[in-house]
Amino acid sequence: MGLDSIQEKLEAIETLPTLPTIAMEVNRMLMDYETPLEELTALLKNDQSIVPRILKLVNSAFFGFRSKVGSISHAIVLLGYNMVRNAIVSLTVIDSLKMKKQFEGFDVVEFWRHAAAVAVTSKHLAERARTEAREDAFTAGLLHDIGKLIQAQYFPSYFDKVWTCVRLERLPYSEAEKKARIIDHCQMGAVLARKWRLPDRLVRVVRRHHTAPLKNGGDELSTTVFLADTIVNMFMPLPASFLRREDKRRIFQSLPPALWETFRDSKHWFRDLEEDIEAACKFFISGE
Repeated sequence: MGLDSIQEKLEAIETLPTLPTIAMEVNRMLMDYETPLEELTALLKNDQSIVPRILKLVNSAFFGFRSKVGSISHAIVLLGYNMVRNAIVSLTVIDSLKMKKQFEGFDVVEFWRHAAAVAVTSKHLAERARTEAREDAFTAGLLHDIGKLIQAQYFPSYFDKVWTCVRLERLPYSEAEKKARIIDHCQMGAVLARKWRLPDRLVRVVRRHHTAPLKNGGDELSTTVFLADTIVNMFMPLPASFLRREDKRRIFQSLPPALWETFRDSKHWFRDLEEDIEAACKFFISGE
């Protein structure tokens, strides 16, 4: 089944998760930096489920503001439009992608733990290397593997074939997909991200996070998430997550200087992120 056929099937699935109307509208408004704050605040107040979660996020250890933020308008001023949009996208995407079918050895909680770890690491990498990807790095890292959940939910025979190969032959997921000769999770995830009208830069990350780094034609945000995913797999691998040595050599040879230095030093700073990773898991997965 080709990519066009996959897209047609995804479009035709009536139960395919959609982002809430308000999330879509907020996303549209926040992409226009001339949207009046009052207009945005009024729209958000129509959804009393999202407002307390945004306030909880802005008052969390992620941002470390000294005084408590009590209003959504104040939160928007402090965070900025892009950060608020990313927070809303992150929360609504996780809510929308609930696993129904179970597969042996695949734990959806561990899937989101990995995603949260990649998100935190992406943000740290971008800040440490002072890249332009800083604002979007966390959300991009959190969403990078959403195609796997689409495979599992709507193409279970494909997913089962790949997942069996991962477990029995100890192959990285992306290599197992190539061996199975199926449309990979990167392309499937990108189809859904476009359907949700996510910003192009996030769609690119979902599509490119397993491709070559920046020097070989990748964009900075995709390269950052690519590196973060690699670091997380190196230092806190999932039960069925594998990274081959030749992958590491290719990474070292391909990175631009600032990211290469940060990546090379990751064994010294990655463990310092454990507290932030746990906080992200509690907030985005457990809702604490």
